[in-house]
Amino acid sequence: LFGFIWITRKILMQGIENTLMFLLSGFKPLKVRLETLYLSRFFRGLALLLDAGATVIQSFDMLETVLSPKQQQQLKQAKVLVLQGNSISNALYESKLNTAVSSRLLAAGDQNGEISAMLRQSADFHDLDLSQFIERFSRLLEPVLMLAIGVFIGLIVVLLYMPIFEMASGIQS
Repeated sequence: LFGFIWITRKILMQGIENTLMFLLSGFKPLKVRLETLYLSRFFRGLALLLDAGATVIQSFDMLETVLSPKQQQQLKQAKVLVLQGNSISNALYESKLNTAVSSRLLAAGDQNGEISAMLRQSADFHDLDLSQFIERFSRLLEPVLMLAIGVFIGLIVVLLYMPIFEMASGIQS
């Protein structure tokens, strides 16, 4: 009962998506994937805004809500680094708002002047990685769910026949 009240309160205060992401982030392998998902959305949005002519600081301000609360704090640090004159790739690297792949792609994008293309490529790479993870996870989860459903249906059948067997044994004695 306490858990239900806590979850309901959290949903009302933070919304369904944030509550679900909070619950899923308690599981370490999923936490890493969720952070990658947030970064992928951030990189894609940043590329679109930079291509549209927005400044880096304006883009950071607009995209702050697509990140997790921890990543929002890191984005504030990255914003300060950009204001101090650091490149986008260096600011994101220093504030740990990247992955190993994205840091290399963004550094290359800073050097050749194609940062938005590298942001898109990084987002595409992470989206592909996430879709492969989901595919592998669902292939593992399907047999487990089928087994659980089979056990549940078997339990129902046994529970339905128990009174019949009790009546039959009562009639025999």
